[in-house]
Amino acid sequence: MAAQFSYTPKAQELQKRFDTEALAAAELAVIVHDTLSPPDRGFIESSEYFFLSTVDPSGSPTVSFKITSSPRSPGSPLKSSRAP
Repeated sequence: MAAQFSYTPKAQELQKRFDTEALAAAELAVIVHDTLSPPDRGFIESSEYFFLSTVDPSGSPTVSFKITSSPRSPGSPLKSSRAP
């Protein structure tokens, strides 16, 4: 299933006002997706830590700090910063 995301009416109003609708559409095409691409995964695997951001169906964001095992072998699981 493809990621379904759209800007709020207020955000769209501002994009129109400042003539940034094309930029916003390009950001959606490049940044917003529902799975990690191979380049995404490679970037994460090469980092000591990263921030994972998600948005729920009502548009509320969540950002989580994640720590990776460095060095990690490709395919090994990521560690969460949250205690079990």
